[in-house]
Amino acid sequence: MPQHTVGEMPDDLYIKPFLPILSFLWRVYKEYGWEGVNNYEAMGDEGIFDFWQNRLNEGIYTAKDVIEGKIEKPERVLSYIIMIPSLSIRSDLCIGTQKLFGGESVDVTYATIKDDTSELLLLLNCHIEDGIPVDWYMIRETDEILDRRHMKYGYKLREIPRRVKGMKKSAAILEDVLRDIRNERTPQWAGSDYFVGTVLSSWAINLMCIPSNYECIGETYDGWASKEKYGLPDYTFSLHPFPSAFNMFFYQDRETFIRKIASLTTTMDMYVQPFEPKNLEIIRTRVPHVFTTYKDQIENEGIPFPIQSLGCTYPNLKSKDPNIQFDKKYPKGDRIKPSDLDLSFEEFLEGVYLDVNHETKPKTIDKSKILSMGIGRNTRFL
Repeated sequence: MPQHTVGEMPDDLYIKPFLPILSFLWRVYKEYGWEGVNNYEAMGDEGIFDFWQNRLNEGIYTAKDVIEGKIEKPERVLSYIIMIPSLSIRSDLCIGTQKLFGGESVDVTYATIKDDTSELLLLLNCHIEDGIPVDWYMIRETDEILDRRHMKYGYKLREIPRRVKGMKKSAAILEDVLRDIRNERTPQWAGSDYFVGTVLSSWAINLMCIPSNYECIGETYDGWASKEKYGLPDYTFSLHPFPSAFNMFFYQDRETFIRKIASLTTTMDMYVQPFEPKNLEIIRTRVPHVFTTYKDQIENEGIPFPIQSLGCTYPNLKSKDPNIQFDKKYPKGDRIKPSDLDLSFEEFLEGVYLDVNHETKPKTIDKSKILSMGIGRNTRFL
């Protein structure tokens, strides 16, 4: 059966030029077409809510336990970094890295926009003090606060990404309203810095299905580079303003960016990031074709070694064909599969921290390379 192509997608879909850069969903699209990718209504917003709820709460509680000395072997316990929500981070590195990117006191709000219309889908806010996440909230599409208007332009919050061209500019206008909301809700933090991130909803869903921390770092870079280097109409991931450390790393090449972020988050070790059980069940039951693709990717194809992620040839911008511009070509070698580690598919998705880094040759490994399993307070050592 022939694969689906970009040209089949309706021209009025906002996501059309960006889909080939979302590696997992592009794989789904080529097999199932637009109907196979347009899964938000089938999944419902509880999947995304649970995804963020788990990550934010675990990040807060793990950071608290690390400070209080309750975490055994924090260098082998992974947590989440709010400034780069697609990534996991070693719990003993989390505070310093978040301070590097966000400063002493900061609010970060991620605005997720719809793939089809580019209207606002949800807002996720987290406040960080001294590198520690201390408070968060989420505003869903049905919340009346999204009808609040910008004082100068008169746009409703939910309309801003659609009515203001460009993620950077819309984020700046969103920030005006979000600062007012923050100052009313938590006046004690009125003087704190503020960052607004804007992402496509499919960018977030795509990252849920990317298990390797190295691959996730690469996809984060691609979200910025989509506009800055790849010639697409806009970003798929953007922060306003980009922290200075981010800018310094972004303006180097993709491989260097991956190396530097991996060094800051896991000192170059590889982590198979967990897939929250509730989200996995939502995908398994509501969009089974996505689950089938995800499982096949892990069990049969395997996950690239870090050295393969770094050596990936990407993108092929000399080609004018969007169907092949963003196909990744990896160096030859074995991949990492659950069976190699004597783990079931479900165990593999709990999160696996490996004694594997950017220098490890891509040859089959065994369970002796496992440093720990799980994430946060649920980590266990083998």
